[in-house]
Amino acid sequence: MRTKPSLLGTQGEARDGTGRAMSQVHERRSHPMVAQERVPVLIVGAGAAGLSLSLLLRQQGIATVVVERRADVSWYPRARNLNFRTLEVFRGLGLEPQVIAAGSHVSRMFRKETLASPQQEEFPDIDRALHFVDHPELLTPEPLIWYCPQSRLEPLLLATARQRGGDVRYNTELVSFTQDDQGVTATIADRTSRTSSVMRADYLAACDGAHSHVRDTLGVNAEGWASWTSTTSLSTFEPTGAN
Repeated sequence: MRTKPSLLGTQGEARDGTGRAMSQVHERRSHPMVAQERVPVLIVGAGAAGLSLSLLLRQQGIATVVVERRADVSWYPRARNLNFRTLEVFRGLGLEPQVIAAGSHVSRMFRKETLASPQQEEFPDIDRALHFVDHPELLTPEPLIWYCPQSRLEPLLLATARQRGGDVRYNTELVSFTQDDQGVTATIADRTSRTSSVMRADYLAACDGAHSHVRDTLGVNAEGWASWTSTTSLSTFEPTGAN
């Protein structure tokens, strides 16, 4: 029995009434649209959001395929800071010690007009700048903010996803998709072999970033406050005792 369709597909059955193993749910099968593969959830984007979603679904016994057009994890220190709620989610996944070990406390913050500007303004007290509750220990056992850039977090999440049986495919791109009452039909391309295939999924999750191909295809606009005209962030460190 299927539920009412969602924005991109229907709930589907992660496990059927006979209790089939998850490895049997994610299987190759025929489909009127000549789909070569079927999966409960197709996740587009293997950044922190896509890999975390894959792990969370796996924890609930739901198989996924994650496709990422990049050839590898991000080696750039973007999306640097994690808040305490994110750390609590990672604790639920059994990843808190690894994330804490991969990161560090936020120590100093500077503001400059441009990277080349000789003038810079340092925030005088980072703890005061981040302060929004008098007794944070009553709110959470986690640090309120933890520095763990995407270049450190992504490899950790990828390794864990694969250790737990996750299917993550780099150099693989979502080309197009359509939806019907039974789910989503997606065309994906292998950028290495230059071949394409068709996949059926009950859900398609758009985790493909600020310039989301999925969101653009659906005509979903990003709304909110006026955008920045230009912003640049740079993270550096200086060893203790350096001249």
